[in-house]
Amino acid sequence: MEKENLVAYWRTFFSDLFVGTFKRLIVFSASGFGIAGLAFTIYNWQTGSAVPPVWSDWLSWTLAGGWFLFWGILQAVLSCAIFTVGRKFSEVAEGLHALLDLLTRQVMAQFSKTNKVIPRPELEASFDNFGQKFLESLRLKGGITPIFARIIFGFMIKALKFFFLDNVMVELSRKNSDQIRSSDIEHAVRRVGVDIAVSPIRDQLEFLQILNLIFLLFLYAIPFVLVWIF
Repeated sequence: MEKENLVAYWRTFFSDLFVGTFKRLIVFSASGFGIAGLAFTIYNWQTGSAVPPVWSDWLSWTLAGGWFLFWGILQAVLSCAIFTVGRKFSEVAEGLHALLDLLTRQVMAQFSKTNKVIPRPELEASFDNFGQKFLESLRLKGGITPIFARIIFGFMIKALKFFFLDNVMVELSRKNSDQIRSSDIEHAVRRVGVDIAVSPIRDQLEFLQILNLIFLLFLYAIPFVLVWIF
């Protein structure tokens, strides 16, 4: 991915991170409200009293409606959070892969000779330099949202640098030297996989989404079970 396309990718990511998440929260909450209304309609149909005739029926009607509404919206918000986190993890993995490739190519262009010995501090400084230039190219300035986006991306740049360097050092752990050759870096880059690191997290989020649905069905079944028992 070229730098211009990568800049556009991350701009879209941060725009959707805030505005898109707010829109999804509204949609999921509305869905939870609709599911609660459907469950309450079925409950009234099962109890045989669309209009409660006495105060005790009004009480059960109110409690059941509040139960369905509370848990419906709460579970919808949780589902929205799980969905958003899973989606953003996938987007972050793809973006970090491209960013790692871009920064590595820029660093390697600076140290073009494969027989050149590169001190680790110099390598870190190069990553910091190119990472800062890329951050500036995003133009995340002014307003609350760009400030938060700049902070988040700054942390990702730092984490990506240490993630890369730590993997490089693992590859070089058998060597009796505190310096890194550029040829060793090229080999280590091919072995670094951001997606491998986040893939187990995505799997756990999918499992958590299933558990969330099962828990919602269990909670919605409680009023029907109580009516059946009593």
